[in-house]
Amino acid sequence: MKRKLMTIALSITMLASSASLTFATTSINGQQTKQAQVQKEASIVEDIVGTNDVVKNIDKTKSEYVAEVDGLDISIPKAGNNSIKAELFTGEMISMELPEQVANSEGVLGKNGTIVYNAKAQNVDVLVQATENEKGNGEKEYGVRTMIVIDNAAAAHDYAFKFQLSDGSRLVSGKELNTDEVGDDEIAVIGEDGFFDGIIKSPWAKDATGKSLETYYTIDGDTLWQHIEFSEDTKFPVVADPWIGTSSKAENIGTPFEQGFTAYAAGQGTKGFYFDKSGGFISYSRGSGVNTSVSVSLGAGYGTATLSASIGFAVQGSTTSASYPVPKKAGWYKLKITEYYDVQKYKVLRKWKDPATGRVTWKEFSRNAKRLGYVGMAGKVVAQ
Repeated sequence: MKRKLMTIALSITMLASSASLTFATTSINGQQTKQAQVQKEASIVEDIVGTNDVVKNIDKTKSEYVAEVDGLDISIPKAGNNSIKAELFTGEMISMELPEQVANSEGVLGKNGTIVYNAKAQNVDVLVQATENEKGNGEKEYGVRTMIVIDNAAAAHDYAFKFQLSDGSRLVSGKELNTDEVGDDEIAVIGEDGFFDGIIKSPWAKDATGKSLETYYTIDGDTLWQHIEFSEDTKFPVVADPWIGTSSKAENIGTPFEQGFTAYAAGQGTKGFYFDKSGGFISYSRGSGVNTSVSVSLGAGYGTATLSASIGFAVQGSTTSASYPVPKKAGWYKLKITEYYDVQKYKVLRKWKDPATGRVTWKEFSRNAKRLGYVGMAGKVVAQ
């Protein structure tokens, strides 16, 4: 089973730019395009937070943008009144609503993976990025960065992020945890089992000159509020960057070993195929769009049967062959295929809060195995 810890970060920055983020159209090669303006807006915040950790390979559905991070999905809604959803290694989801100020806005995807929600009537915009980061020492981190761009002093000072948490989970301030593993101004999402489902990183705020502004979190049940201090004298626009995410460590257990995955070839029917001196032909389908064609033919003097397999998904354009004894007599047979892979066993560590002492440490969460590489395949003719 896939396992990881979700991390969440919320921060605020004031852009060093006098440009207001609007969906006014821009002319490119004589054509007006909303997409060009979206990218212009995205570039303003990308210049501040960078794009090295941003997931750029985004799939689109009718209602969502979906980023896959280490086999887990982060779904970002196209409609501002829907929730961001991140899959956890437990198979559960952690969901976070966008601030109500962009409830009537449409999220538009920029070229670098930033999604822009424009709400000029509220004097604010929200930009969202899915992120992933290798932190070293076997630790991986992924999450969602939500940037609030405040245009002027008429905008709200407080922004609500409502979470849909699993039963028994809760938001806990780092100050309450009192541990070096979680900062006093960070927020933890702790499950009923004591494992951390997520971390909301420390808030930050800067004006257009780079000056830090006061910002902090408060918790009201399952809702996280972020407060930002600014005034008429503040240099606008202002950017707030809430980030929620998860992290885990993986430790290898032993050395890679070879493991086979066996299945009968598909499409053979209940009887299989009839094998006699004229030979035969069948196909092996592995699923998920992967097809392997296997032909069965007789060798010289009918002393052997040759199984020749062309494996498109594993060895591009190459062919693997193996010889087996011809069946003693004509009859119905099936072909049994075994695929071999190098497999690495590993254990996953997650942050855990000791219910007795309150201490936060890394604790073994699960043991798993993953395929490292394809080795080959073998076939066997089996009488029915």
